[in-house]
Amino acid sequence: MKPKRLAWPACLQLLWQTGQNIILVVIVAFLLLSKLHLSDKAMQFSLIGLVILVVVLLLLAVVRYWRFKYVVASDGVTIQQGIFVRQVTHIPYAKIQTIQRKQWFYLQPFHLESLTIETAGKTDKKGEGQLLAVPQSVGALIEHYRHGEPIDAGLAETNVVDQPGEALGYQINARDLNAYAISSLGIVPVILVLGWVYDKGHKLLPQRDLSAVEHQLVAMRGTILIGLVVVILLLGILVSYLNVLQRYYRFMLRREDRLLTMTRGYFQRNEVNVHVDRIQAVRFKQSVLRQWLHLSTVQALTAGQAGEDEDDDTLVILPVVKTAAAYGVLAPFIDWLPTHVPKLTHVAVKQRWHFSRNSGLLWLAALALITGLIQWWVPQFTTGFLLSWPVWLIIALAQGRYASRNTAVAVMTPELLVLQTGSVFTREQVVVPRVKIQSVESAQTVWMKKAHLAHLSVQLRSGNHGKAIEVRYLDAEVVKRIQTWYLPSEN
Repeated sequence: MKPKRLAWPACLQLLWQTGQNIILVVIVAFLLLSKLHLSDKAMQFSLIGLVILVVVLLLLAVVRYWRFKYVVASDGVTIQQGIFVRQVTHIPYAKIQTIQRKQWFYLQPFHLESLTIETAGKTDKKGEGQLLAVPQSVGALIEHYRHGEPIDAGLAETNVVDQPGEALGYQINARDLNAYAISSLGIVPVILVLGWVYDKGHKLLPQRDLSAVEHQLVAMRGTILIGLVVVILLLGILVSYLNVLQRYYRFMLRREDRLLTMTRGYFQRNEVNVHVDRIQAVRFKQSVLRQWLHLSTVQALTAGQAGEDEDDDTLVILPVVKTAAAYGVLAPFIDWLPTHVPKLTHVAVKQRWHFSRNSGLLWLAALALITGLIQWWVPQFTTGFLLSWPVWLIIALAQGRYASRNTAVAVMTPELLVLQTGSVFTREQVVVPRVKIQSVESAQTVWMKKAHLAHLSVQLRSGNHGKAIEVRYLDAEVVKRIQTWYLPSEN
């Protein structure tokens, strides 16, 4: 089969990606040149060299597009790329973990989309195969081959349209999505960006202008200043809210045969599919705020890297669902999941103080380190930070108490294990089939042995590495029963 090139918008995308790097290079170059105090002639030659570098980088992006070719054949996908060194990647369909199909709004009129093909053997976050702009028929053709469906040779050269058969579907509730968006912590990055802008303003603005701005802020009445801060925070919350809404716009979960497909997005329509048998475990995740709202996010741990929205090694199956209904909603899609919330064995009440103790000691060490750094860099703030220690320690003890109350395990069936942990005021409940567990480990200190306690660690395959889920301070007999369940006797 004759290799094909990407559609022409791919060249524009490569130029855009290169342009973003060029902007960074130009900014760094100008900062360096301003510090070197070069002569006019040397500065002129430096600017000419910078222009030549920019032109070369843009030309390399065009050459990269021209040298990129791909073939979708009956035995797999082959990608040829490289400017100076030719790299050929062949991906058999049996090795594919997930396929992401993304379509920005500007690609929709041309019926184009971007494809990311991932296997378990990759070593980075990009996936083995990336096709920036290809006809939608390419993704449909890959899916047909992947499912083992015969396709006529002549048809493979034309626009194959995906025609799904009977499929099971579920669309998230608009009211739940609104609650999910409002409870998002996306405001935190906004505050960090504002802090970064303020810091850069201190360094880049002339001192005279900066002093004038600070004088105006001091001259403001307290109520006006508080109102300004509130407006900034509300704008940050609004931006975070709208971002979540557009990201999960018209989210649809669909199952056809044993293939799960998640579709969502407004500006960028994103479709990810994964075979049910490729899922290593299912995780139900709740922040403390979403616990109060009785909402959960459901993720799948896979050997791919498709879950760019929450964690790199997890795939969002449902961004939001009522906690009480979560198992019932997911059971028809993932047939090994139970239909009801499991009954868990929690950490004994008399042992929960260990969590608060450990959290308090950890935060105490962190506070001591931060205090030392403040004393070294900005000693005038040391006293104020020391006075805030009791507040931080109260938060640390509260976090330890939260973790202790949300730590639990359960052997639901001869084939299913449930692990629940609480950290950073977030509860995670992981349901994992026994056949997907890589290993089960227990650990005891001398003092824990006397108290008949043990830590349980379960190793899973997640992303391009292993993932350990540790449940701490369980009764030693409970841990022993789980190990026996994992390695049953011959009888």
